[in-house]
Amino acid sequence: MIKEILNDLKKNGDFSSKAISRNLNIPKEIVDDMKDKLIKMGYLEKKECNESMCKGCSCGCSNRELNKSLEWIITEKGEKIINRGK
Repeated sequence: MIKEILNDLKKNGDFSSKAISRNLNIPKEIVDDMKDKLIKMGYLEKKECNESMCKGCSCGCSNRELNKSLEWIITEKGEKIINRGK
């Protein structure tokens, strides 16, 4: 299941649990749980907007009011899982 979720994330670029759930035909709650496990295992990282990112940021913040933006990144370790067996 880990590899399938990582493959879906990479292929579709949509990190919403709802989209992954629909694409893989599994319950959203399972996707949420798996995303937490992927983070703990080091396959996925979640980056939230913070003041250190403001320099050179293009997310549209004004007056250093932080956006609620969130970026998901498949780590190098996650990429190895995706590429395993290709």
